[in-house]
Amino acid sequence: MPFPTQNRQQTLGRALDRAQKLALQIKNRATAWSAATASRNVQGWQMIVRLEQMIQARDAMNALIAIPGLAAHADAELGRSGSGAEFVAIRDQLEAVMAWVGTNLPKRGSSDFVDIIEVTDAGIPVKRMFTPAQTAGLRVELDALAALID
Repeated sequence: MPFPTQNRQQTLGRALDRAQKLALQIKNRATAWSAATASRNVQGWQMIVRLEQMIQARDAMNALIAIPGLAAHADAELGRSGSGAEFVAIRDQLEAVMAWVGTNLPKRGSSDFVDIIEVTDAGIPVKRMFTPAQTAGLRVELDALAALID
């Protein structure tokens, strides 16, 4: 039998702590992004930066979901049930946010390259802006994500 280097309960406890910190970070980012897109125009590159943050959060959530026993440990520690389903719901809503961005950012021609900089006839680059009206659907997804997290 191999020598144990970690106590399983401590390991699950640290994973639950990471999950709670990640969820708070996701909620804060979703809330801030929703407020920003509601109050002003945002540049295309800002959308890409936020998209990358959501991808990283989704990947981190997937890693936590894959830890055997984490959902049951969370249920026991929090005195409730359904933690595993909540982890999955957060991950799925992150993917809904990502899908909205992927679908709604303009593409260059028929490619999947995002067109976030326009070049005028005079050769001057102009950063593409997205108005609050254009990002209304994004806010629906972001608000749904934030609502999943207490």
